[in-house]
Amino acid sequence: MNFDEYQEEAFEFAQYESEYYPFFGLAEETGEFLGLCAKAERGDDLIKRFGSKEAVTEAFKKEAGDVLWQLSQCLNELGVSFQEVAEMNLYKLRDRKSRGVIK
Repeated sequence: MNFDEYQEEAFEFAQYESEYYPFFGLAEETGEFLGLCAKAERGDDLIKRFGSKEAVTEAFKKEAGDVLWQLSQCLNELGVSFQEVAEMNLYKLRDRKSRGVIK
């Protein structure tokens, strides 16, 4: 599956009334992902909380998936191809690496 295929299939679950919803939702879901990161950083016992290291990993993957879905819907609202954005980002990163500006 490529990003455009994901974007098209994920759109089947887009049930919101305002075109602004995915933009606000992206911030919310990013916050939930970062909340897990913050808990880990401050030393919370996530393994105890979730029951296993694998369950912690699954929690991060689920939140990352929510971020991915919201971003795909933001791009839909903008009429932008997710695949094109991913490819453009890699081009930008390769350029930065070739210029020695990635540290």
